[in-house]
Amino acid sequence: AAKDNKLMAITPAMREGSGMVEFSRKFPDRYFDVAIAEQHAVTFAAGLAIGGYKPIVAIYSTFLQRAYDQVL
Repeated sequence: AAKDNKLMAITPAMREGSGMVEFSRKFPDRYFDVAIAEQHAVTFAAGLAIGGYKPIVAIYSTFLQRAYDQVL
């Protein structure tokens, strides 16, 4: 992330559980916590990707199922 300012991190209220604490402290302007909204995390990442950014979405697989309708 230090070498690529296009890298973004997104997580739905799982900063600690997904290992994003250090990233969020080093790059607060590129870290997004969308609260308990897995669907939004996925569509937000898609929008960032369309805009030329490189989003990384950290979601537990159990909760990612909530976003399937947004992806398909």
